[in-house]
Amino acid sequence: MKNKIGIIAVVLTASYSGFSQGEVEFQNSSQTKISVNTQAAPTTFTAISGAGSYYFALFNSVAATTVAGVGSVAEIPAPGAPGSYAFSDSNWTFDGYGVSASKAGTFAATTLDAAQFTQIPGEPQASQFVVIGWSSNIGSTVASLESFFSGNDSGVSNGFVGESVVSGSITTGTAGSSSAPPALFATASPYIQAFDLGYYQVPEPSSIALGVMGAASLLALRRKKA
Repeated sequence: MKNKIGIIAVVLTASYSGFSQGEVEFQNSSQTKISVNTQAAPTTFTAISGAGSYYFALFNSVAATTVAGVGSVAEIPAPGAPGSYAFSDSNWTFDGYGVSASKAGTFAATTLDAAQFTQIPGEPQASQFVVIGWSSNIGSTVASLESFFSGNDSGVSNGFVGESVVSGSITTGTAGSSSAPPALFATASPYIQAFDLGYYQVPEPSSIALGVMGAASLLALRRKKA
């Protein structure tokens, strides 16, 4: 009898734990389109197109309201500064992936739980969210994006990358409860609105070498003058 009671308790605990996980709806709509700059210099942005042509990664933080000190981002945070992205900030936790859909400017989550939502670690609670997007030629994972920035991505030297602004405080929900999982994208605060992906080119080794030589020359000149 005690064994049966123990088994029931374990099952109930597991069910409750699964039920209490925070969840969100990680996808956008035609009102919150993701756009891309198709030229090297920022000009006119157009909605991304082509199913599977772009990947997206969702991050959340219970405490942080900025990414590397930046809360509002246009296109890429800073060329040559991958430290400005959520994957380089330990205050942010990776949650799941999305991929561009057939309707221009939109994407849908690919990392879904049994209830067809993206699960956020921990109990339902208030968090801030940020999304990173990039073109599929770079790869399909955050690891491939990090490799791209480091210049070790099998010769891929350019692509489109962007990061959304940090959302306001959004409380995660639970499927099947009175607090349904919230949609992260909407046209007003605190939700994430549309954002752009900018053209990014990894500097060639020769360019980096020239930059280092130039900096060294300037430093030597300053020392000589001093």
